[in-house]
Amino acid sequence: GVGPGGSGPPVNQYTDLQFGYTQLKMDGENGSHTYSWVPRRTSKLMLSAHLPNYTALSFGLGGLYQSEISNTDPYTGYPLHQGGYTLLNAFAAWDIRPDLTLRVNAGNLTDKKYILSLYAVSYYGPPSDYSLSVNWRF
Repeated sequence: GVGPGGSGPPVNQYTDLQFGYTQLKMDGENGSHTYSWVPRRTSKLMLSAHLPNYTALSFGLGGLYQSEISNTDPYTGYPLHQGGYTLLNAFAAWDIRPDLTLRVNAGNLTDKKYILSLYAVSYYGPPSDYSLSVNWRF
């Protein structure tokens, strides 16, 4: 597989962009499709910025894409399938002081229903979630 990614130089003085992409090709011994529960394509993107007039405030929007996965239930023999999906996440942070940061995170903004894994046990990924944190550095 191939997995390029990087952050490179900032887009500008106040904006950063990070990107990662993975492409896998996995064939079995006889050329058959193998490990179908492993996504063949994934990508991540994160755009973050500071306000030009108030750099203590930052915010960002990120995303994750995963291609489809599938498997066969070992107990029933039924086929299992999860189509490709995209998740959107966001954050906002305020550096109140050089040693104190207040941060709000939001995950799965579109409340996408998806299955995390089809390897042995299948379970849904988390719905939309939000958190508030305070980080004090000393």
